[in-house]
Amino acid sequence: MPLYYLSLGSNKGDRIKNLRTAIELLKERVRVKRVSSVYESEPWGYEEQENFLNQVLEGDSRLDPPNLLTFVKDVEKKMGRVGEKKGKGKKKELRWGPRVIDIDLILAYEWNEENKSMDEIRIESERLNLPHHYLTQRNFVLLPLKEINPKLKIEKRSLDHFIKMNEDQEIKKSDSFT
Repeated sequence: MPLYYLSLGSNKGDRIKNLRTAIELLKERVRVKRVSSVYESEPWGYEEQENFLNQVLEGDSRLDPPNLLTFVKDVEKKMGRVGEKKGKGKKKELRWGPRVIDIDLILAYEWNEENKSMDEIRIESERLNLPHHYLTQRNFVLLPLKEINPKLKIEKRSLDHFIKMNEDQEIKKSDSFT
């Protein structure tokens, strides 16, 4: 059964409630093992919006990565996230803009019986990229990821390696949100 890391972010409405609701909905198909503290960050990409609250969770699922992504997008839709579909009469969400919830599948691993180790699942497609393409550029994901699994490596490098590369990002861990 694959082990997954998912990042969650919200900057619209009751942000902490949105994170909690997303985790509860994810539990329908993901066995949640660990959840990070809540971190507050300035917006990334499109900056003219409220700050985000972010968390990372670790869990496993019987779903393969593409099906887990479909499930995650369904959770976002249930929570009121506007789709990114183009077409006449369809609303389009601003890329990296304000959102009730954003859930990204950032890393996945599977047990390798032969090597007795966890191997990183790598996928590059139009719909899904593992590891997530922007993972190493986002301390609002790297810091909570390090909190729940400090020994984790990405591309054979420590999380600290990437965190140091993004020192200019203002990320604040906040116990007042838990």
